[in-house]
Amino acid sequence: MDLRKFFTVAFLGTAGLVTGLTLAPIQFTSCKVLKSESTINHDLETTLKEESERYNDWVHYALRQSKKENVLLINKSKYTLDVLADKKIIKKYSIKLGFDSIDDKWVEGDGCTPEGIYSADMKLPRGKTPYYEAININYPTPENWKSFNKRKADGTIPPNATIGGVIEIHGTGSRKKGDFKDTNWTSGCIALSNKDMDTLYEIVHIGTPIIIIGHTNVRYK
Repeated sequence: MDLRKFFTVAFLGTAGLVTGLTLAPIQFTSCKVLKSESTINHDLETTLKEESERYNDWVHYALRQSKKENVLLINKSKYTLDVLADKKIIKKYSIKLGFDSIDDKWVEGDGCTPEGIYSADMKLPRGKTPYYEAININYPTPENWKSFNKRKADGTIPPNATIGGVIEIHGTGSRKKGDFKDTNWTSGCIALSNKDMDTLYEIVHIGTPIIIIGHTNVRYK
């Protein structure tokens, strides 16, 4: 069970999750396991602390790496994709995510966008993708496989679950503009408008670092 979802449904009762000083929209899900409030609070505090430390480490990595090359920093809780260069944001884009926009990706079909340190391993120009233009992310990485196999071994996920693949940053393709504006409509990919995809496509090259986080208290400009 994902504690971020459980906490939001059980205690907030509104369409938001407090992440530092921001309120990020979430999608509600039903809770199958009930715990005492004290246990939930303790588990949640531990989970969020560990996640925050991990995200912060990834952001610091992105900032250091941006001294050498452009880095894409995707913040799922803020629905933004920032292009970093020399520790500064040189481009900022609004994004849409999968139908589960909060959780980290565990299995194929969960609608989640994976979190972690990735890189671009393929570019698909117009005519080679139904989504206008696309940049493929090297998911799953060895780290993703390690986590996936551990969850399968301890029974967290079904024995027949698959890890999934083909996570892209892409445009909207032929989708209507209104559809893109109001909905997280992908299956886990990161979607930009076609216009924004034009400029991002020119910035990214094979090997460009792509960092995907949930929330962080690290400030960068």
